[in-house]
Amino acid sequence: MTIETRPAWPSDVEAIARFDEFNGDRLREIEAGTCFVALSDGRVVAYASYEPRGLLGQPLLTYLCVCADSKTGPRDPAGQAGAIQSRRSQAAVFDRRLVRRHAAHI
Repeated sequence: MTIETRPAWPSDVEAIARFDEFNGDRLREIEAGTCFVALSDGRVVAYASYEPRGLLGQPLLTYLCVCADSKTGPRDPAGQAGAIQSRRSQAAVFDRRLVRRHAAHI
C-alpha cells in the first residue's frame, strides 16, 4: 500500500466528512492552506490540519484523523489494544511524511 500526502483540495471535503471524528471547519482549513490529506490508491484515508501560530508562536498540529477502513491491525473485538496501537503507528507515519514533504509550507 502506497501512501501519498498533499495539500487538501475543496473537493476532498466530502471524503473527509465520511470519517472525520472531530468538530471543526475543514473547508476553512483547506482554503487557508492548513489541511493536508493522505491518499491510498487515490482515496482520501486521513487528514491533518494545523494552526500556523499555535503554542509559543510555533505551528501546532490540531487535528489528525485516519479512516477506520484503512487501518491495519487486529480485527477481532478483543484486539482493541492492538487496533489503538496500529492507529497511533499510522498517525505517526502520516505525521512524519507530512512534515518531511511539506515542512517548507509550515
